Amino acid sequence: MGIPVPQVITEDLTGARYPFHYMILKKIPGRDLHFELKDMTQSQMTTLAESIVSFQQIVAQLPLGMGYGWVPIHDKGEFNRWTEIIHRDVHNGLRNVQGVLSAIEIGRIEQKMACLRPYFDDVRPICFLDDVTTKNVILQSGILQGVVDLDCVCYGDPLYMISLTKTAIVADGLESRMFYIEALAHAWELTDEQRKIVDVYALVHAMIFLGYFAHNESGYQRTLSFVKACIASLS
Repeated sequence: MGIPVPQVITEDLTGARYPFHYMILKKIPGRDLHFELKDMTQSQMTTLAESIVSFQQIVAQLPLGMGYGWVPIHDKGEFNRWTEIIHRDVHNGLRNVQGVLSAIEIGRIEQKMACLRPYFDDVRPICFLDDVTTKNVILQSGILQGVVDLDCVCYGDPLYMISLTKTAIVADGLESRMFYIEALAHAWELTDEQRKIVDVYALVHAMIFLGYFAHNESGYQRTLSFVKACIASLS
């Protein structure tokens, strides 16, 4: 498909040679975007964003999924509608903010999700690379070398990937590099309405991320501030 992934050196998925399946891949030189982003120029971020979006456009040309969610290409997703995934993620996120957000703030989230229900219901099961965010994107000196960890894809709304990237940048303490999100949105030619969807998804991701900071108080507070800012901007 023209996407730079690790070369397969050898594999045996039958278990014929050894009593286990294996696949050995050639290592792509470089580091995750997480480690490179802070030193990248806007020109480098723009070039990277254009590449990532082009990969998503290629994958989106695959047949629509038979269901929604995270599965190997062509397998049937476990969800019947994208709305079910959103409902699950919002539910899990709200559990993390009980006692942290006010009843008014939680009410605003629930009201926004209810208003967006028609949008979620209309999402088609489009194939996209869900985790080419601040990880799994390998760069060397700010130049893309390839992408990894593609054992599964997601069928649903590709905007979910941009929002996950945005939340990851905040969680990683790289807010000054938010230009990369703008570069992704520009390369994807997102409309104003799509940008608002990205922001809502980012809020949901951020609430879920709050559950990952048991031993990282600064990360927790940074992400919580982002959650509150997202809620305040809901319209």
